[in-house]
Amino acid sequence: MSHIPYTICRSGTYYYNRRVPKHAVISYGHLIRQTLSKDPLKAEALSKRLSEVLEGAWSATTDAPPVNISTIIGSFQPRRVALSEIAAEYLALKQIDQVPPSVALSTFISLAGDRDVSEYTRQDAKL
Repeated sequence: MSHIPYTICRSGTYYYNRRVPKHAVISYGHLIRQTLSKDPLKAEALSKRLSEVLEGAWSATTDAPPVNISTIIGSFQPRRVALSEIAAEYLALKQIDQVPPSVALSTFISLAGDRDVSEYTRQDAKL
């Protein structure tokens, strides 16, 4: 993988590392260094998004308002959703009798557990 812009890698961890323009030094300090990830693909995506946000904040050449960098990085993380939440939303959107799917889903959830949707595997479906 080629170098990821505005990052450095130390002991396998990628950090966002960027000098701050002169007009924003009062709000941010001279340098921004923030932990991104150990995964290079995730670090690249976070670096790109964070750069876009900061460049937008710095686009005005005077008095750049401060941005909470750790909050921005946290907002890029995917939201974890339980199977029961997805099922309830699906049934609410579909205009069908909700009793048979609800019975089947409650049985499945009791067997496989109500976990984050991304944690399920084919083996869970084979139960």
